[in-house]
Amino acid sequence: MRDPFFSCRGGLRSPFQSRRFPILALNPALLLDLRDATTVFQDASGSALAEPSGDPVRLVLDASLKLERGAELWKAADAVSQAIWTEAGGVYTKAETGSAEFGLTTLSGLGWYEVAFTILASSGALNLWRRNSDGSANEQVVSSLSTGDYRLRVRAGPTVNGFGSRLWFNGSSFVGTLSNLSFRALPGNHAMAPSDAARPTYEADKRLSDDGVDDALIAPLTGLYSAYVAAGASLIVDENVAMANDYNVLRDDMTGAVIVPGILDAAKQRQIARYFGVSA
Repeated sequence: MRDPFFSCRGGLRSPFQSRRFPILALNPALLLDLRDATTVFQDASGSALAEPSGDPVRLVLDASLKLERGAELWKAADAVSQAIWTEAGGVYTKAETGSAEFGLTTLSGLGWYEVAFTILASSGALNLWRRNSDGSANEQVVSSLSTGDYRLRVRAGPTVNGFGSRLWFNGSSFVGTLSNLSFRALPGNHAMAPSDAARPTYEADKRLSDDGVDDALIAPLTGLYSAYVAAGASLIVDENVAMANDYNVLRDDMTGAVIVPGILDAAKQRQIARYFGVSA
């Protein structure tokens, strides 16, 4: 099935793309625009778009690099698997139960990827795995993948498993096939709520609401940055912040945000305010 939000030129098909050019000229490290519903997802794996009707939001894609995918990375020569997996004509078959890893060796540590594939399960389900943030153990990125077509937006692990993969499939109970595989880089500093319980809400006016208790949207940036957040009718300014992959960019009634190194002058702040339709 063709993804309605995917452009053959390698980016998201979005009416916001050309409008962003003046903001992109500011060289932002992060650009979130909640008015573009194609960038807002309910889940950490970016498989379920959030509807602006009260859906919770776990992942918002960063548009600072134009949301352009990289070249296709899937090549059979770069795939590695344990013996249970076999391949014929681009279809990968696991004909019996048992643990058997299957992944790609060419991914970059902690890089973001759009991963598409088709599963036909005779029994059981597959899980997508990576190494955890400090590389000390394996963790599931997505679990219980059964028959269906999938398109995920996920981050690779920092280190590789024993077969050299930073993202890989496994499922001891799974018997079936994996096909139509695609791995493409999705660069950006994509923002994520730290847990499902901490997800803000996507309201009907395409704004995020903050419950004021535990909701958060973390910008994965390290260094000294300034944040300019459109919330309500105003542009909220938070300058010269020392960030360490822990900055909560969420504000109640938030339309979007721009984070840049250094500090923007008043004219550039007004430019951001005009883009989001708020007062500087």
